[in-house]
Amino acid sequence: MKLSKSRVVVGAAVVVLLAFLALIPTPATAQDDRFAAFRGAKPTPPPSLADLRAREKRHTYEVDMSQVTTGRTMAPSVATWRDECLAHEIEDTDVGWVRDRAHFCNHKNNLMLSVMDNGTGRPGVVWFDWLVYATGSVGSGSQRTLTIHQELLNVEVDDEFPISESTPVTVQVICSVQTPQPVKPGACNAADPVTKTIDDWEDEPYVTQALWSQELSPEDQTPTGEGQENVVMVGFTPQVTLFSPAIAKNKRQTPTTSADPPFIGVQSFNAYGRFDSAQYLSTHRGAIFRGVVPHLSYDPTKPRVKELAEHIAEACDLDRVNNTFPPYTGGDKFIPGCDINNLLHRLTPAKGGKNTERYDANSNAKDRNCNAGTPSTPSTGSKDCDEFPFASTYEGAAASERPASEFYGGVEPNQFSIKRINSTQNQNGGRDLNTWYNNDRILDWASGGSCPVCADGRLRDGFWVRIGPTS
Repeated sequence: MKLSKSRVVVGAAVVVLLAFLALIPTPATAQDDRFAAFRGAKPTPPPSLADLRAREKRHTYEVDMSQVTTGRTMAPSVATWRDECLAHEIEDTDVGWVRDRAHFCNHKNNLMLSVMDNGTGRPGVVWFDWLVYATGSVGSGSQRTLTIHQELLNVEVDDEFPISESTPVTVQVICSVQTPQPVKPGACNAADPVTKTIDDWEDEPYVTQALWSQELSPEDQTPTGEGQENVVMVGFTPQVTLFSPAIAKNKRQTPTTSADPPFIGVQSFNAYGRFDSAQYLSTHRGAIFRGVVPHLSYDPTKPRVKELAEHIAEACDLDRVNNTFPPYTGGDKFIPGCDINNLLHRLTPAKGGKNTERYDANSNAKDRNCNAGTPSTPSTGSKDCDEFPFASTYEGAAASERPASEFYGGVEPNQFSIKRINSTQNQNGGRDLNTWYNNDRILDWASGGSCPVCADGRLRDGFWVRIGPTS
């Protein structure tokens, strides 16, 4: 059958119309909306001490005490640390991962930044992956400096909502002093922001920025921090910002249709650090990351501290703790330091005054309970009386003798364990513990007043002890 000319024209028009319709973006649905994760997103809240404390109740890292014998183990190179960070699965990208007090890491994938007017009246979007790997300053030559490395990877302009490759994107780190307050000039300084075009970030994704704390305020030459250690606690916020011409011109910042991307002008998250100048540490200045609690791992199969590890295992075992010495007749015995909810806190005699007095009291309480009735390991040879919790902690043997007005004072008596163990192993354990205190910059410090042992002191360096093979 021969088609009329009018039918041919109509058919061709239908084909053209269908082809044109295929070019029009399909409105986003709940199933295919690639912007869904960003709709309703809230800005990152300011860093806070409450958030820091909450993190330190959930996050811990292991210290293999069999490796803490001759000083700090060799830190990975920046390139090695970068690769380790990138390969690590981050459980919570709003928090990141504190590998240890000298290494912080975070990476977030498929992030977007957007403007509501890309210059043509339509939204514009750029996608990227964000890698942040940072190092503290510990060990020989350490200073009050945190070094933050950032990379914007796989930067790509959105096909449907393009934006000019010459649009500026800024990377910076914002520092917020948590304590002491009021903040003194020089307490925390941040490197200048780095701004590049989208095209330049594609070619050069890397930038390094520093945070540093001056010991003395340039304003009046007084310490910027708190206590003998001149401590400054900070929250820091890595941030990526897309320059928006619409913001500069006070134009709209809300989508016009449900299919439009949301306005996301900034991507950021919070982390926490500390600067100090503790003269009783082997390196007198340094900077570490907080937001995580260390736990010391002693392996009883390792001969260096085998009997010490076995003693701590008894003290931390709920089925055996009531059999430890000295006995407690007031009910079940409770020995702190065995889990993240019952931490130990360093006490150093090097600070003098009440700190020395309390340290000596711990040693004296141990000595009073070191006698013919003290349990002993079955091994032969010279023995020492070992105590847990350690004498170098506020939770040591004299805690019950201290007034309740002091930190961890006024507790029930005999909430510790004494046992005769191999002398060499006991002394190895003491040296290793002191080495670790220096390695990880564990302070006998608290915020909250001039009295370092007072009960109201906060933000102390806490740690706990675990017995078993290292992970």
